[in-house]
Amino acid sequence: MKERITYIDVAKGICMLLIMCAHIGVPIDIPRAHAAQTTTFFMLSGYFFSIKGNFKDFMKKNVNSILIPFVIFYLFSYALFYLGKRFVPGFASMTAAKGILDCVTQKQYFNGPLWFLLSLFWIRLITYGIIKCSKNEIIQFVLAILCTGGGYLLGHYHIDIPLSFDSALSAVLVFYVGYLLKKYSVLERYNKVESGIFAIIFYISCITIPGAIENSINRFSGSFVAVIYISLVLSVALILFSKCFLSWSKVLSFIGRNTMWLMCTHHLIYRPIKLVLDRFAVKGNLNAILTFLITLALCCLTAPIVEKYLPRLVGKTPETKS
Repeated sequence: MKERITYIDVAKGICMLLIMCAHIGVPIDIPRAHAAQTTTFFMLSGYFFSIKGNFKDFMKKNVNSILIPFVIFYLFSYALFYLGKRFVPGFASMTAAKGILDCVTQKQYFNGPLWFLLSLFWIRLITYGIIKCSKNEIIQFVLAILCTGGGYLLGHYHIDIPLSFDSALSAVLVFYVGYLLKKYSVLERYNKVESGIFAIIFYISCITIPGAIENSINRFSGSFVAVIYISLVLSVALILFSKCFLSWSKVLSFIGRNTMWLMCTHHLIYRPIKLVLDRFAVKGNLNAILTFLITLALCCLTAPIVEKYLPRLVGKTPETKS
């Protein structure tokens, strides 16, 4: 069993909470918080990336850990979608989803966060190809930049490619840098104090640069250089911040260990909760905060049960479970 790195789990937990807050509508008045949530997730995914074994083994692991959970949750989500359209008055006006072909016709899924899994599947394939293409890391880095540049241009001109492939392209460099951070043990070189100092410096540098990142819909504003800088440096800053200030948090670590389950289910859980609270005249920020807390509690309570009895739902198999 592999030993878990606590501050990495904590960083994943922070990202997951930020994503849930953004979706549910909990106000977070922290500059660049939205930019950090998904870019850091991609960097942390790259941190655990490995190309050991042949392509067949790589694809088997990729399918088991990412594609199968995506397909299961996607089909289940649209079963709920069609039931809602059939039996709930005004249901269609509550969502931008159109039908089960949304993954090839538009970016708005009924279970919106599933775009991340699909993008991650493509990113892993692309990065595998980049690393196999050349052993020279300078060439690999250039290829990663070119992929991200392609994603940036597609987003800039509002060109969507089916199955979230354009979103995947835009995050290749962040993912690859995460892979390098692990390969050269960069994060491990700094103690907690040094990590905290660098985290603060990196964060301040990012909030002073104009530009915005909205990876969830593959849209950016600002120059390409600014987008690259913010996505990379802000992600490292959040990880170092977790190492320095929050590595003790068992709650955040638990959330980080169960991000697959929370990512795939919170969107389905919070909507009915929000509607029930609306019926009881709970409005505004109070509605959002209560919805967030109830959703988080339900996700966390069910996560250990799912991992124990239905591990494939969260991408766990006997050889990957840890």
